[in-house]
Amino acid sequence: MFFSTTLVASFLALVSAAPGNPKVLTFPVTKHHENSKFAQHHLLHNSRPDPLVITNQFTYYSINVGLGTPIQNFQLLLDTGSSDLWVYNVTDTADCAYQACQQTGQFDKSKSSTYHSLDEDYFIQYVLGNATGYWGTDTLSAGSVTLPNFQFACADNAEGQTGILGVSVAGSESLHKGQKPYANFPLALQNAGYIDRRVYSLYLDQNDATNGTFLLGGVDYAKFNGSLTVLPLATPNAFFVDYKSIAFDGEQVAEAGAAVLDSGTSFTYIPDAAYQKIAKKLNIGDNTFFGMTTVDCNKDFELEFNFDGVTIKALKEQMLIPSGLGDCFFGLQSNTLSQNITLFGDTFLRNAYVAYDLEDSQIGLAQAVYTDKTDIRPITGPLK
Repeated sequence: MFFSTTLVASFLALVSAAPGNPKVLTFPVTKHHENSKFAQHHLLHNSRPDPLVITNQFTYYSINVGLGTPIQNFQLLLDTGSSDLWVYNVTDTADCAYQACQQTGQFDKSKSSTYHSLDEDYFIQYVLGNATGYWGTDTLSAGSVTLPNFQFACADNAEGQTGILGVSVAGSESLHKGQKPYANFPLALQNAGYIDRRVYSLYLDQNDATNGTFLLGGVDYAKFNGSLTVLPLATPNAFFVDYKSIAFDGEQVAEAGAAVLDSGTSFTYIPDAAYQKIAKKLNIGDNTFFGMTTVDCNKDFELEFNFDGVTIKALKEQMLIPSGLGDCFFGLQSNTLSQNITLFGDTFLRNAYVAYDLEDSQIGLAQAVYTDKTDIRPITGPLK
């Protein structure tokens, strides 16, 4: 383990309707400091524009759900970059040896009276291997939410030890020729009447927080400054958003480009030329630990991510992750480590409040405010 604390405080992940707003669901998300192999490899899914090799995930955010009758409990990585829910099969004794999957859970179809096999293979191609299994349906439970006949995948041969709850746009499911489209988690909630619109918002809170909030069907207006700036997606099948520039301590280091807003990526990956400029200013050089760039924790700096109509400021407190050995991992990396795809991961998202509108292919973006106050309102139409 790279951190002295392998799991940062568990949080009761019960799902509840937001007070006074029956069409909003609130999911607490728990932050983990852990070198999950799945958090390293799940981004390699071939539904993305290019397969990615991300080998440095030190934190991730999870949600608790139940599957089957009686309920079997799972702790799943929340991923805005993919669309499927998949869990480990109880028969996977290789990937889950030595209780490696104890935290995320393994599904035993023989113990569920409501499980139905779809007799269809499940397959995800990875750059470093693959995941195989089969599709099925069963009852999904989360607090007051019950979704009968929910489609998910059960993997019996997969990288890592963490299942996934994918909540991305339609079209990024792991389906193959001849397999029918299905309602993933956000769409299934809408179809069942739990939310009015396929909109969700993500608030990860600051770096030292142990949990954040994932709202489906609503927005918490207390968690950001001003109003949401609505931006169209650059592509309809992924959360690519155009940005205008990136600045470091007031100096522009990157011109316009597009980035994926991805909660499944711990760090932020920017164009290499921009990263090299920043590395030079911070005198990073070749300082690495387990292949990761390290920097003096006392370095003071500010990053600005400029979009059309809004600038997200990222302070050092959100970009530096203590290594436990006196220095800090730098939460910004070159996108040469991500197949030259720019990814705005958790180190960016902790500074922003993001609302994802799956129906109109757009996002709402604002500077996050770190507060315990709430002002949750349902969203029934386009973001404003």
